[in-house]
Amino acid sequence: MGKNRHKPKQRNFLGKIILYVFIIPVVCAFLVYMNSFITRKWKGIGRFTRVFVEESGVRIESFDPRLKTGILIRLPGELEIMTLGGNGRWKINAMKQLESKYGADWARDSIADNLGISVTGGAKMGITDEIAWKRLKNAGHQQELEMNREADMIREIKDVDSEIYFVLGSNWPVYAGKWFLTTDLAAQDTRITIVNTTDTDGLGSHAARAAESAGLKVVMIINEEIGAEGCTVSGNSGENKKMTAIWMMDVYRCKWNEDGTLDSGDYTLRLGSDYRKWWLGEI
Repeated sequence: MGKNRHKPKQRNFLGKIILYVFIIPVVCAFLVYMNSFITRKWKGIGRFTRVFVEESGVRIESFDPRLKTGILIRLPGELEIMTLGGNGRWKINAMKQLESKYGADWARDSIADNLGISVTGGAKMGITDEIAWKRLKNAGHQQELEMNREADMIREIKDVDSEIYFVLGSNWPVYAGKWFLTTDLAAQDTRITIVNTTDTDGLGSHAARAAESAGLKVVMIINEEIGAEGCTVSGNSGENKKMTAIWMMDVYRCKWNEDGTLDSGDYTLRLGSDYRKWWLGEI
């Protein structure tokens, strides 16, 4: 009996090793994945669009999940854009350097806001989003497109020092509406009224450009001196479960507000101080 008195302790010790080596890493991996799933940016609704700010330049890739088609656009390095947060106008070829100063979100959102498109994320995203992105790319066909002067997507400007740069042309909104259209959203019979409750003029138009390029119909833009803090999407009972409402709440980071006076398919997007802070680069 003396020879076997240490065996139970040995078994307990081996059991702990198995627990630490195998079970705990599995649990940790599961928790990481669940956190990635809960905080995912793309929820399967609308286009999956990413902005990649790299040393070689800026490219935008976007996929329509219904059509299983994608586009790739490389922005001209000499294209000048107005950035968020009152940080002035900068050329695209300076965005990588500026990203290190103002952050990746600032660079991505500045490009998206200037182009009038909604963007899902940037170069770095969570595990769940990366898996969804890879599936879309593997299942779909991607076409590389070019922003050219002949179609007036971009316009050449020569400054007082004879330096040449580009700005967006008058036809860019037309092409943005074609290239970044979400098929499922465009098929919805919806009418959107945007109410800018901030003291910054023009924010309603900024929000409208992203909605229209996605295929939604904006019927009216109103300025009201309400001074609301957060953003809300209003609609009739049950409308919050429809694709348009879910897309707007996700893109503009809004809460739902039920309004029984609105007809089916009619929505009101109210922009508050939070949207203004985002535009100014304060959040």
